[in-house]
Amino acid sequence: MDKWLVGIAVAIVAIVIFSVMLFSIPGMTDWAKNIIFGLSGEGGVIQAGTEEASALHAAIKCSYFRCMDGCGKESVKNIPIGSKNCDTNYCVPYQKDGKVCGDDAKANPVKVTIPNNQVIIKEKLKVGDLGGCVIKSDSCNTQFAMKGWVNIQKDAIVEKQWEVTTCPYIRTQVQGYNKVVVNAGRYEVWTTQAAGLLGGLTTVVCFK
Repeated sequence: MDKWLVGIAVAIVAIVIFSVMLFSIPGMTDWAKNIIFGLSGEGGVIQAGTEEASALHAAIKCSYFRCMDGCGKESVKNIPIGSKNCDTNYCVPYQKDGKVCGDDAKANPVKVTIPNNQVIIKEKLKVGDLGGCVIKSDSCNTQFAMKGWVNIQKDAIVEKQWEVTTCPYIRTQVQGYNKVVVNAGRYEVWTTQAAGLLGGLTTVVCFK
């Protein structure tokens, strides 16, 4: 019995130490809460008449497909982004071996500016693996590097203007969005290969 109690005490101490360490790492608080506690349950309301973020939708698709399929493919050529074209302006000039991915994509992102708050809609992004989940990232990085996921920098997101959902993440779940309103401003979008066993491409939406 004494050994059993000692074991429980050691486990509790280990959990406390791990939690303190995890939550004390700069930039990790939101991520840690999401992983440990899953869906936060925080509801939101998207204001009626909020404009769809069509330019950002196009930028995300352009970023993904210039990495997935490569320059000259129909999936890339057929994406207009304002007055520009995905293939002509964002793929051909920066391609290596016909594609733009990873560090090359980060150095040469797809750029768009939206003039007012607009809503990103997951269903409008879903093509193949792309758009499996839209989530918030603490910074401009691939924090949740999962196949087909779209990481939106948290500074871009308008507080409480969202429609939440859950996304399976390894053996737990994280909060994701069916719809989420983002701030007016300049955005840079890039796609890279997700690390680890799960692989696939993950896309980052940076708010500038």
